[in-house]
Amino acid sequence: MLQVCPVFWYNSAAMTNFLKNLWAKARQRPVISIILVIIVIAVGNYFLRGRSGEEPTLARVERGRIIQEVSVTGKTTPMDNIELAFEKTGRISGVRVEVGDQIDARVILMFQDSSELNAQLQQARATIASQRAKLDELVRGARIEDIEIKKAELAKATQDLNNEYAGVYDVIQDAYTKADDAVRKQINDIFINDETSSPRLTFMVVDDQKKINAESGRYLASTDLKNWQNQIFSLSSQAPETELSQILVSAQTHLEYIRSFLNMVNAVVVGAVSLPEATLSSYLTSLGTARTNVNTTLTNVNQQQQAIASQALVVLRIQNELNLKLAGTAPEELNAQRAQVEQAEAAELTLRAQLAKTILTSPIAGTITKVEAKVGEIVAANSPIVTVISKSNLQVEANIPEADIAKIEVGNQANITLDAYGEDVIFRGKVSSIEPAETMVEGVATYKIKIQFDESDPRVKSGMTANVDIIADARDNVLFLPQRSVFTRNGSKLVMLYISAGKSEEREIKTGLRGSDGNIEIISGLNQGDMILRSPE
Repeated sequence: MLQVCPVFWYNSAAMTNFLKNLWAKARQRPVISIILVIIVIAVGNYFLRGRSGEEPTLARVERGRIIQEVSVTGKTTPMDNIELAFEKTGRISGVRVEVGDQIDARVILMFQDSSELNAQLQQARATIASQRAKLDELVRGARIEDIEIKKAELAKATQDLNNEYAGVYDVIQDAYTKADDAVRKQINDIFINDETSSPRLTFMVVDDQKKINAESGRYLASTDLKNWQNQIFSLSSQAPETELSQILVSAQTHLEYIRSFLNMVNAVVVGAVSLPEATLSSYLTSLGTARTNVNTTLTNVNQQQQAIASQALVVLRIQNELNLKLAGTAPEELNAQRAQVEQAEAAELTLRAQLAKTILTSPIAGTITKVEAKVGEIVAANSPIVTVISKSNLQVEANIPEADIAKIEVGNQANITLDAYGEDVIFRGKVSSIEPAETMVEGVATYKIKIQFDESDPRVKSGMTANVDIIADARDNVLFLPQRSVFTRNGSKLVMLYISAGKSEEREIKTGLRGSDGNIEIISGLNQGDMILRSPE
């Protein structure tokens, strides 16, 4: 009869050999052997189940490779999927591609009408030529002919200024004559004792102050006219320009006083008491004539001043221009003209850039998957009208749950299978990017990752369902055992170390990497070959 030891029940190999021997005996003595088998099984169950009724099993601490994988499902997408659009609104004047066309990078796909920009570009080029010609002229300096022409301009401008000064005497004489006529003739009937120190109004007024002001004003007007006349008598037509300018300013002052006096008299006449209507009308008419003449004369004086000032500026400008030509071109002027040339060139570059934006090209080689514009249509700015996907370098896009995202990093290797080819066809790849921001999928936070294929394969096409096993970590030559054999108490990791049949002890351990196959790394606390009690899988 076979000897049955409980340890056999914890060792699968011993159990297998035992059952083989038992089966051989049973074939020789069927009845007795069957009874023995029943007894052995009953005894084994007794030792293994114990009082708890559960069948304990043993796990061996082994040494080898442990791998942590994260499995996820995603879709294959091209690494480059570009939607192209014009930067500005415009009318399509040419389309060179159709959906499905294979194109190279920088190939023209379509273009907008650019006739207006081309015209502006021609104008910009002409401006550059003009500004460059001016710069060349400045660098060369003034020619003798230009200097002579400028001298002739200066002589003419100077003569014109002299003519303006020559007309000052006549303007002053006319101004005095009209002012004297206004005071001593036009309003002669309004006053008595005009040329004395006590002139009087010929009518009564209500406002005594206005009466006093008008009468004293008449005396001052006579005095002012006498002083002005003395200035004119001392003036010569050959007087210096400065003296002529001063007499014009003085004439303006005299005329402004006479005008103010006439306005004062007009106010007194309007306020006259019991003045016959005909007399009042006559006075007002004479005052109107006097005031008009003075105003006209004052305008003539001002215009003469302005004419002299304006012509003096012309002379100064031409003189400065002649001095510049004689001195040659200043460095500042050369720099300013160079800046004008650069500005014109910049304008041309801007137009060229705008023209380039009327041509739509693809930055990558690939396949046209969308064309949504026809010749003659007006397309809006930044509205995608052409889509290009790269014809190689596909990748897998997938969403990793929050619980697994900390396990993976860029560069992790991955095994990829495609539903189209089954589980037997495995493609290799690696994690190329992990988005830092979360993506909510059915209320769960996930993180989008991209896995790039290691090699281009014509079997892989965009949009295929991909199953990816990402190798998050792998460690060689480490101790491990099934994770279900480990339990936790008060923050400590523990196992039940098998000592002998019916005898075991609790052992604290330190664990490491959790493998995707259900095993866990043992860092300390156990040795290779140790047997650990665990529940049946």
